[in-house]
Amino acid sequence: MEINAILKEIKSDPDSPASQRLSKLLLEEDLKTTTTSTTTTSNKDETNKLINRKVNQFCKKVQQAIDVVSRSILLYPSRDTTSKSTTSTSSTSTSSTKRQRIALSFNGGKDCTVVLHLLLAALSEHSNSTSTATQLMDCILPFYFSTDDVFAEELDFVQSTATHFFNGEKSLLTMKDVSNEEGVTTLVEQYGIKAFLMGTRSTDPDGRWLNGVFWPSSKGWAPFMRINPCLDWSYSDIWIFLRLFDIDYCSLYDVGYTSIGTKSTSNPNPLLKKKGGGVGNKDGKDGKDGKDGGGEKSSSNEYHPAYMLIDGEQERAGRIKKKKKV
Repeated sequence: MEINAILKEIKSDPDSPASQRLSKLLLEEDLKTTTTSTTTTSNKDETNKLINRKVNQFCKKVQQAIDVVSRSILLYPSRDTTSKSTTSTSSTSTSSTKRQRIALSFNGGKDCTVVLHLLLAALSEHSNSTSTATQLMDCILPFYFSTDDVFAEELDFVQSTATHFFNGEKSLLTMKDVSNEEGVTTLVEQYGIKAFLMGTRSTDPDGRWLNGVFWPSSKGWAPFMRINPCLDWSYSDIWIFLRLFDIDYCSLYDVGYTSIGTKSTSNPNPLLKKKGGGVGNKDGKDGKDGKDGGGEKSSSNEYHPAYMLIDGEQERAGRIKKKKKV
């Protein structure tokens, strides 16, 4: 069942399977941060009321994010471009293509995965006989800034997503070894991009100074509009969304990674380490030799999955800070 249908079911029937699933996810989130047992009837009643309020709040938050994406599509519609070609018989034919004005950054992370599915939900609200994948590619240019310093699992997920949602890997514009500014400048100046759909949240290092879901580019950069539909979402909101709607995500999140950057600077979150494991310590160093080790390998029996992190503020506890050059 797709996102819009599930939201409708939750809003219309509080006893539906989807409603019960969301309530369970929200209750699990509450239990992670409290040690108080709700055994009395009065406490259970209060808990149910609280969870019901949170169900409504979460659904509203998701719908608002979908509305932001829908508005973006209306504000930055694709343009039809025509090109002429001459055949061997000297006859001339004209073809029309779509020139997208919105770009979607997709690097395989949890946040951009959420944004992709918010986009699909927005498109399905105005669906026609055209396939969703074709609709998506008509209005959005997906891109990926690639590097050799990447996890194989992340790359596999990017490729499988491109195959499933972007009409194949060739439709995912890939730029290798470019800085964010270089890549964005190319997209704006050479591809005519006017806006970027992003998964930035206010708790991210680059999101703390953003004051709106629509925010212009920084001074000195090429001119474009940032669109951040999840700006006011928390770490737990991201995981409730992915789990509620049963959305595939990068497998690294199932083995303790909570924030994925480059391979050399990312480790499983030490706060998710299971007791008795032998691969990582709380300081983010390798337990075998005590040295910093990015891209540390872990297995599902050594770390809890990312959605079990209690404190979302510790999302980047597994990241290794790059040493400053002396």
